[in-house]
Amino acid sequence: MSEIRAAAISNEAGSGPITLTGQAATRAMCSVNQVGTISTRSSLNVSSLTDVIVGHSTVTYTNAFVSALYGATQGGGNNGITAGICRNLAAYSTTSIRMDNITTSGTFADLPQTDVFVIGDLA
Repeated sequence: MSEIRAAAISNEAGSGPITLTGQAATRAMCSVNQVGTISTRSSLNVSSLTDVIVGHSTVTYTNAFVSALYGATQGGGNNGITAGICRNLAAYSTTSIRMDNITTSGTFADLPQTDVFVIGDLA
């Protein structure tokens, strides 16, 4: 059996991390607290958040996608309210995505945790 141990894995030039190519992996992720002042709980490839209006937030990527034809999933919930969809393809762009939280009763709501995961090719 082989074993590989490393403190860091860098690119061929030794100047930075390796890039994921030819693999299906999450390229962007954001866990957001929308209640009060919008904030990031944790994130990957996210440069900023914008609180658009109640139940609507925009996540802006650090590194853009090749096209807006990527896959995304969103979910969230709190105290019996389950919500969260990336419901509008117009909300997908190469540099950002809008998250819309629609409750089971059809209203928009800010949630203490709503998460989005994005898979696609980075530019």
